[in-house]
Amino acid sequence: MKWAFAIQRKIRLAIVLAIMMLFIILFSLMESYNVSAISKSFNSIYEDRLIPAVDLYAISDHIHTKRNKLVTFLFTGKISREEISHALNTSNQQLDSLISKYENTYLVKAETNHLQNLKKNLKTFERDELLLINAAAEDKELAKTLYLNTTVQLYDELDKDLIELTR
Repeated sequence: MKWAFAIQRKIRLAIVLAIMMLFIILFSLMESYNVSAISKSFNSIYEDRLIPAVDLYAISDHIHTKRNKLVTFLFTGKISREEISHALNTSNQQLDSLISKYENTYLVKAETNHLQNLKKNLKTFERDELLLINAAAEDKELAKTLYLNTTVQLYDELDKDLIELTR
């Protein structure tokens, strides 16, 4: 009878150990799931916030470069009409690729609206640049006046859109 009691104690002990092992396995699986969720969140932050922030900086840099070249063309004459056209076309292509890359990231509704405004204002800015280049071929003073009266305001709108997107 003593041996039956000893076996019964060993079975209870085995059951308690099996339950403890089951809890350890369950907690391990839950921890693994939590770690993968945290990893996914960090990757999302990296891909949907940090990389787009760098892209916004590059977009801003291209816009500022275009403006500086346009000012140099209009007010100093150090750049020829062909050079400014080529530089602006190259910048426009790079801007288009950066904006399409930025569009592929996760955007909230406000960001989508600001991006649409940026794209609209950027197209208006590009048309204005062409108008200025063509006007400068005929009358440089008229092109300067157009720049000071319209293009500066367009540039300010682009800046506002970029600031809103970076927020």
